[in-house]
Amino acid sequence: VTKLQSEVESMKSFNHRLLSTIKQLTSDMESSSHRIETLVRKNDELKDRESAHLDTIAILKNEVDRLTMSKTVLESKQENLAQLETENELFASQIVEYEHEI
Repeated sequence: VTKLQSEVESMKSFNHRLLSTIKQLTSDMESSSHRIETLVRKNDELKDRESAHLDTIAILKNEVDRLTMSKTVLESKQENLAQLETENELFASQIVEYEHEI
């Protein structure tokens, strides 16, 4: 009987340790589950930010392209203006020469 009581006490102690381990593992699992949820939310936020940054980059690229094109057009107009000024000076000098001849 004493031996049986000792074995029962040993089993109770073992069961108690198992129960304690199960509680700890359950707690760890809940903690891990919360951590996973937090990481999923953070991942979603980062994806949203990435998408916003990509949109911003696309807008900025379009603006740079537009400004580059505007710069090219402006440079072309400046070249045309310089050519017209040169032609105007040539015509003016021809007029002055023509007036001297008359």
